[in-house]
Formats: sequence, C-alpha cells, structure tokens
Amino acid sequence: MKIDKYKITTLIFLIIISIMCVKTFWNNKNSFAEAFSEGNLIADTNQIYSENVAYSDFFIDLWSESQNVLSAQLLDDAEYGVIIKDSKGFLHFPSNDVNVEKYANNTIEFANKLKDKNIPFVYIQAPNKDLKGYTDEIVSEYNFSNKNATEFLEILNQNNILTFDLRDEIIKDNLERENLFYKTDHHWTTSTAFWAFTKILSLLENTFNFDIPSGDFYKDINNYKTQKISDCYLGSLGRRVGESVAGLDDYLFIEPNFETSYNIYDGLVSLNKPAFSGNFRKSIVKEHILTNTDVTSNKHASYFEWDYGNLIIKNKLVKNDVKILLIKDSYSLPVAAFLSTAIEELHMIDLRDASTINLMDYVDENNLDAVMIMYNTEIFTDTMFNFNSSIIH
Repeated sequence: MKIDKYKITTLIFLIIISIMCVKTFWNNKNSFAEAFSEGNLIADTNQIYSENVAYSDFFIDLWSESQNVLSAQLLDDAEYGVIIKDSKGFLHFPSNDVNVEKYANNTIEFANKLKDKNIPFVYIQAPNKDLKGYTDEIVSEYNFSNKNATEFLEILNQNNILTFDLRDEIIKDNLERENLFYKTDHHWTTSTAFWAFTKILSLLENTFNFDIPSGDFYKDINNYKTQKISDCYLGSLGRRVGESVAGLDDYLFIEPNFETSYNIYDGLVSLNKPAFSGNFRKSIVKEHILTNTDVTSNKHASYFEWDYGNLIIKNKLVKNDVKILLIKDSYSLPVAAFLSTAIEELHMIDLRDASTINLMDYVDENNLDAVMIMYNTEIFTDTMFNFNSSIIH
C-alpha cells in the first residue's frame, strides 16, 4: 500500500491541534468559567485562543519540520499570506505590484528643489534577496519589488535624476550571490553592507568630486577588525516559520582597527548634548545586541540599535568639511556606521519616525553638501516618500 505523506501529515496535525485545544481549555478553565458567568464567552474565548495557546512553540517547530518533509516552498503566514523558501534555503517576503509613479514624481520634485540650491542628489537603490540569475523564479512570482524598483528608477533616469543601482554593481563586481543576504532575514549581511559603503564612498569622490583624504584607506577591509559568530542569528523571516526551515545564520561583525572618536546627537531630542560619545565601539555599536546569545536577537541592529528619526554623527578626527544627509531605511544601519568613519558629518533621517521634519528646511539649516536616499526595493510607501507634506500627491 502506497503511503500518502500529505494525508498522514494532515491527520497528525489534526490530532495535535485537537490536543492543543483541549489543553488550552484545561489551562484556562477558570477564565472560561468567569467569561461564561459574565456573558463574554465568545470574545474572551477568541482572546484566550489567540494569546494563551498551549504548546504553541512546539507546534511552530513541528509545523516547520513538516514543511521540510513536504519540501514546501510556499509557507503559510498569517500576516503576509506566504513566506517563500527558495531551493537554496533562503527565505523571502512576498510583496505587491505597486504603481510607483507618484513616488517617482515626489522624488523628482524633491531632487529638483535641491538642484535649485546647487546641492547634489542621488537615489541609491539597494538590492533585495531576489538576485538576477541566482534566485528561483518562484520568488519573482510572489515578490514584485525588483519590478517596482526598476520602473521607479526608469522614471527618475528619464527625468535626469542621478541614480545608483547597487543591483547592477553586484553584477559588475561578480559578487558571490550566496554571501550577500542572510537566509533567515530580509537584510543584507554586514560584509555586503561594507561593500555598499565602499561603492558609495567612491561615488562621493568620483561623481560628486568630494575631497576625502585617505578614501582608499577607509575602503580597505584590512583596516578593520572582523569577528565571525557562527549559527547565532534567526532573522525576521526565520522567526516567522521556525528555525528548522532555514537553520541559523552566521553573523560577521566589522569595526575599525584605527582610532575613532564621535559625538552623536539625536536630532529629535537635543542638539546641545550628545546622545552617544566615544569611539566607534562605544558610540555606534550596541553591545547588548552583539553579545546576546538569544538567536532571535536582531544582530543586524548591532549598529545603532534601531532606526532613529534623526541622528547626526560628528566624527571628531576627520576634518574634510563634508556634510551629507542620508535619507534611509533599516538597510542603512551598518552602511552608515562605516560611512561615518570617512566623512566629518553624517546626518541620517528615517521618515518613518521623522514626520515633524521639513526636509528642505533641514537642508538649509544644516548647510549640507549633498543628499542621498538609499532604500531597499520593498519600501514603496507614502511615508517613505513624503519628503515634504506639501508635495505628496
């Protein structure tokens, strides 16, 4: 008799779910009795079964194992519908096909306002995990972010707005695709972020003609200390589907092997007193994340910890009179950390937490030399392109 693994798997899960329901009821019998007496049985039952389910961690792990047995590539997810697993073991979020025209128009208007002030501007396109010539086609069937980004850049280029597509640079530099992103997280690895930093610094030198003494020194990885932590990281995707689906990622920590000294200000709190001071390790690196042995600790945030609305990083040992504004998302955390080693003053704004900032006023008030936007391909939302509340259409 042929064994149907799908029917067996379904039967096993029905049994397990039944056990979980009974155990959850037993564990919360007093709460159910109270809800019944108060006439709130339906509402309270929904709350109990959404917050206090028995054996929930075990169920997630078992479900993950079953997906491996079934070689599933589309993994059910309550929030996103599916999480995609490609044949190389990398996990991907799905993303919608977006009409990017209004976002492109807002960017063009913002760039032209900067041009009127003789302030250079560039839109830097960070890649996503759907890498051309490497990732399974099934990812592109559910994730339209590359398509959206390509259409967006085409509109900018047609309107003579400078763009810098790191997806193309990956191909030009023939980078090893398997090392660019975490398997279990949507961010690029620290080594990829360092590579991106070197490309951006070269852009500032060669396209914007900024004089950055010792630029080649800062771009040389041999002038940095590295520390590899093996099997330590379960990223944002891995936490949704369980460790057994894609395993754990290694984490590479990179820090300068030369003297550094900073004052870092939280622009939304105080411009008079630094929020952080000291060398790179003390002011930028968050030890409680870096050294946390919990695999769910967000290692990507070892630099800066989270996406502040406005950080101003003043490098006390660099005197090149270069002041840059980087409008960013979370991909920029390690990139900005490395970029801060080479320029005198780096301003960072994340529009998800900086709605009170008028960017054109900010540019004028801070006498900036250039403005860069660097976003990943999945960031096309009104919030991220609201450069000035009066120009969102």
